[in-house]
Amino acid sequence: AEQVTALHSEKDFDQALPLYRYLLCDFWDNIDVHLNFASALAENRRLKDAVIAYRAAGKVFPDNRELMMRYHNAKNRLEETENPERAQRVGNVDDPTEDRGEKWTDEYEWWRTMQPWFPPNERKIRQLFADVSVPELIQSYEKQHRQALKDLQDKKGDSEALRFVVVGPGSGFGNRQMVIVSAFLYALLSKRVLLVDWVSHKTQAFGSVHELYDNPSGLDLSYSNARRLWPAWPGWGQLGMIVFDNTHYYTAEWGADELACRNFEKQHSHDKVVSVLTDQYVASFIMVNPHYQKIIKRLGDGGNLYGRLFSNLLRPVKPIRQIVNSFVQENFEGRYVIGLQVRYGVGQFFLLEDMQEFWRCAKAMARQLPLKKQKKVRYFIASDSPQIIHEAQRALGKRLVYYETVRGGDLAGKEGWYGAAVDNFLLSECDDLIVSS
Repeated sequence: AEQVTALHSEKDFDQALPLYRYLLCDFWDNIDVHLNFASALAENRRLKDAVIAYRAAGKVFPDNRELMMRYHNAKNRLEETENPERAQRVGNVDDPTEDRGEKWTDEYEWWRTMQPWFPPNERKIRQLFADVSVPELIQSYEKQHRQALKDLQDKKGDSEALRFVVVGPGSGFGNRQMVIVSAFLYALLSKRVLLVDWVSHKTQAFGSVHELYDNPSGLDLSYSNARRLWPAWPGWGQLGMIVFDNTHYYTAEWGADELACRNFEKQHSHDKVVSVLTDQYVASFIMVNPHYQKIIKRLGDGGNLYGRLFSNLLRPVKPIRQIVNSFVQENFEGRYVIGLQVRYGVGQFFLLEDMQEFWRCAKAMARQLPLKKQKKVRYFIASDSPQIIHEAQRALGKRLVYYETVRGGDLAGKEGWYGAAVDNFLLSECDDLIVSS
């Protein structure tokens, strides 16, 4: 704060503005930071950005009179600059956030300055895990995971390894995978042990994550198994929370700024357990956290952060792997496979008449291939609806293959979950994909 005040007074706005962005991560509820930030934008000849910055502050402080006056002053200056011949003075109004027909939009530099997870000047912040390689990070995690479970079993209450992230993934099969992978990334960077509290929220089809997945290194990821090792451990009650609801992603109390801005070790230093509640891929917030840019870059080398995290944490259990391998050998080998993932949801995602677009796209994709490959094309479809499977057979004919299972995921019980898992991993074996979302 002292540094940015000095830079502002020296009118060094190129250096001051990144620091203001950083301060907004921790002091979003401080009116002075908002006012000074918008003022710096205005003095740096970025009036469009300043006006929208004042508007954003108005959502936090709708009754602040000084903010109202500064907002209207900046708006009038902008109007005079852009439309000098018809500049109109507008008096104070009750709500400074209301759009009253201004010509400017959010297409300017404003979004770079107001989203609180944009990194500050990297010279001003220490990079955590800066010199740690990915294998070292994974090995260190696995060592702590094993030690933590052993210490629970031995009831060693003073163990430093007993620090956990407990994730209760919600929604359907795909969302759960994304949530677990996100929590694993948080566990790696916060030096905690990941435990998965897997309970089907509709049918109670599974009680443990290990009914669908195992860990390549043999780690037990089950929260319920860990609790059974020492049910009376006091740390289970020392609980911190990270809650992310995608309808509230701008508000600090819903966890976005914590994931995107904070030092994870310091944030919950007194909590033995951090519970992550979400049904979204919140790793996208962690990816832009300024504290972890170097290790995130190494983890995501090759552009597939999700895939690398997933392969180090989860793999389908042996029966699912055997089904997938057998299906691939019988139906995919020697073929060019175009995969279709069609999520119907009883009409909530697509209508039946929309399906024609999927079939047209699949056929067009096949026609673009060299002639030799065209003759080897096979279509594979994964869907939550038997009706869609039937429509695909009519449209794509004998070249279509699919895995025979109960459709409906969570609503279809254990067999439905297994079928969704098999479909998911078969899609990963396709050469091309057409997906719903």
